[in-house]
Amino acid sequence: ENYIDRYVFEIQETLRENNFENDTLIIFAGDNGPEQTFKGSALRHSTDTFGSTLFERGFKRTCFQGGTHSPVIMKWPGKIKKGTVYNKMFSLVDLYATFAELAGVPLKGPYTENSISHANLVTGRKQTKEREVLTC
Repeated sequence: ENYIDRYVFEIQETLRENNFENDTLIIFAGDNGPEQTFKGSALRHSTDTFGSTLFERGFKRTCFQGGTHSPVIMKWPGKIKKGTVYNKMFSLVDLYATFAELAGVPLKGPYTENSISHANLVTGRKQTKEREVLTC
């Protein structure tokens, strides 16, 4: 057991106890790839938990695969089918358009052109626009 496991469990238990579990989208995400580790550096971490890019080139703050790929795990009982694997290119910026579409509100603000909705993951509708590239 680690802190993340414990706290995610506590959040889920609290949602369940208060009957919010089916009305709550839980998102667990990383921001870019892992930190590069240097021997003797303050950035040095255990390679068991930090620093793995699964053999991809690059780290955080690089535009290589190892610097841009990070996991996103979503859970929304009754909305996202358990075991779903979503292979579309996704950026955390896309959460803005996704949340707006799910809430039924229009996108507003200066950053809307960079956000693409992935509400189809929940709604089952065909995605009308796809991300072709990620910028660093």
